[in-house]
Formats: sequence, C-alpha cells, structure tokens
Amino acid sequence: MTKEEIAAVLAEHKLWLESKGGKRANLADANLADANLVGANLSGANLVGANLGGADLGGANLADAVLVGANLGGANLSGANLVGANLGGADLGGANLADAVLADANLVGANLADANLGGAYLVGANLADAVLGGADLGGANLADAVLVGANLGGANLGGANLGDANLGGADLGDANLGGAYLVGADLVGADLGGANLADAVLVGANLGGAYLVGAKINDKTAIGILRRATRSDSYEFFLWHCKEGYFIKAGCRFLDMEAARQHWTNTRQGTALGDESLDILDFFDAAIKRQGGAA
Repeated sequence: MTKEEIAAVLAEHKLWLESKGGKRANLADANLADANLVGANLSGANLVGANLGGADLGGANLADAVLVGANLGGANLSGANLVGANLGGADLGGANLADAVLADANLVGANLADANLGGAYLVGANLADAVLGGADLGGANLADAVLVGANLGGANLGGANLGDANLGGADLGDANLGGAYLVGADLVGADLGGANLADAVLVGANLGGAYLVGAKINDKTAIGILRRATRSDSYEFFLWHCKEGYFIKAGCRFLDMEAARQHWTNTRQGTALGDESLDILDFFDAAIKRQGGAA
C-alpha cells in the first residue's frame, strides 16, 4: 500500500472510532511491510493476515485489533498498546516489543522467537503453545499469563514476574530465570533442565513432575527438589538435591544443612518459629538419609 492509501484508511478509521462516520480499517492481507505507522491508532482494526514485516509501529494503538496470522517479523512495536489484541498464530519473530502492553492479548501459537519483550506488560495474556525460544523477557510482567506448552528454551526471563502464571508442560530448558518471581506459578511437567534459577522465588509454585536436572541454583547444579515444607508463618523451605550435595533454600538463603542449623539456631533459638525451623531441618535430614546421602 502507498503512504497515501494508508493515510486515507487511518483517517476513515479515526472517524469510525469517534462515531463520526468513516469506517473500520480493513487491512486484512494488506502489504504494509516496512510501513511507518509510528503512533498510529489502529485499535479494533482488522489486520488478519496482513504483512507488517519490518514495519515501525512504535507507540501505536492496536488495542483489540485482530492480527491473526499476521506477519510482524522484525517489526518495531516498542511501547505499543496491544491490550486485548488477537495475535493468534502471528509471526513476531525478532520483533521489538520492549515495554509494549499486551494485557489479555491472545498470542496462542504465535512465533516470538528472539523477540525483545523486555519490560513488556503481559498480565493475563494467553501464550499457550507460543514459540519464545531465545526471546528477551527480562523484567516483563507475565502475572496470570497462560504459557501452557510454550517453548521458552534459552529465553531470558531474568527478573520477570510470573506470579500465578500457568507454565504447565512449558519448555524452559536453559532459560534464564534468575531473580524471577514465580510465586504460585504452575510448572507441572515443565522442562527446566539447565535453567538458571538463581534467586528465583518459587514459594507456592507447583513443580509436580517438573524436570530440574542440570538447573542452576546459585552456584550449584540441581538434580531435583527432594522435599519442601512450610512453616506456620508461610515461610517455605526447599531441600535441593544437587550434584554438590544437599542444600536448603528458604527465602534468600541457600545453605548446607550444617549452616542452616546454625543460622536458625542463632536467629530463632527459643522461639516457636525456631523450633518449627529445626523440625523442618530434621525432616529434611531424615529424607537425605533415606536417600542414602549425607547432609
């Protein structure tokens, strides 16, 4: 499409949005490759199957737009508003979505491989079966997002918020989850082999059947979580079985058994929570012995 044709469609769409006549933008299957659409208002527009490869949509408003099967490979969508947009099956490989707002967007089966989603807001978004291999999601907010069966292999999720997200069966192999917030997340059957979990917060996360072999927890290499227990104040303890031995993760602490006993004796001695902490360590110690190991 020519610049003039695009401008005419946008003008009509603006009138439609303002209920002043005009008509909804229908750009289905349109060729908008490399188009300059910076700040354009295409909210609610029909862009099904459109070719937006390499287009500049920085700061554009695409809320509730329909982009099913659209090509957005390499496009610039930084700071764009995509709230409620339908991007099912769209190709966003290598796209720049830094700081974009994608709350409640549909990205089922979308290709986001190597895309930049740093700082993006994806609360409640549906990314089931999406391809996010190698994508940068550092600092992104994915709370309550659906990532069932998604491919996040090698993705950067450092510092991301994945609270209460559903990652059941997702591939997170070799992903960076350092400092990620995973409280209440569902990771049932997820593959976390080789992932970086240093300083990740896993309180209340469901790790049933998750594959953890080779995951990095601080400077140790995980084999798996042998036991977990929660104190009456909701403070959760994890017993990690690592190649280097057995370690207790609780809050920001990652200690071997001897150091753990010393810490909770020194800091909680003579208190109900201190007694509970030592009871949990006894429970962990018994599990280690049953495993044939030594704390």
